[in-house]
Amino acid sequence: MESSLRKILTPTSSLDLLREIDAVSRPSALSLSRPRPYVISIVGVNGVGKSTNLSKICYFLLQNRYKVLVVACDTFRSGAVEQLAVHVRNLSELTKREGGEVELYQKGYGKDAANVAKDAVGFAKDNGFDVVLIDTAGRRHNDQVCPFLTNHRGCLLTRSSASCLLLRNSPNSHNLIRSSWWAK
Repeated sequence: MESSLRKILTPTSSLDLLREIDAVSRPSALSLSRPRPYVISIVGVNGVGKSTNLSKICYFLLQNRYKVLVVACDTFRSGAVEQLAVHVRNLSELTKREGGEVELYQKGYGKDAANVAKDAVGFAKDNGFDVVLIDTAGRRHNDQVCPFLTNHRGCLLTRSSASCLLLRNSPNSHNLIRSSWWAK
């Protein structure tokens, strides 16, 4: 764990997201792996821009012609599913000229977010999606801020075929997203 965190947090190392996605969703013929979607879960406390930054990541993936499933796992906050629906609708319009494909997976409010995420990944695998972007709630079902989120600085955590993007505050979230994927 320590070596993984060191590798991730060391500025000289870089994350080639597109290469990682291709390795998972389109493994080489010589690989024994079967294709499966690459999963990115966006987590953070309330108000840090999880849904907005998820949309920016989705736009980047659509520009690279990936098939993306956006999952509404914030089954707690009023309007969360509708916010993602608007983002996906707008991104769908952009795909007409940018390429790629995007779809929203949602089960409504009051559902167990972990089950929604699990079902969405299965749906993505069965329907040939390359990437699954999971939007999570900043609070637990009992209306408490997730305690592990309040003690971390913004960081990008990755492992095998899944990533977790932890956002702590809005300005840092924007800078993290920019430096992680858009810096060329």
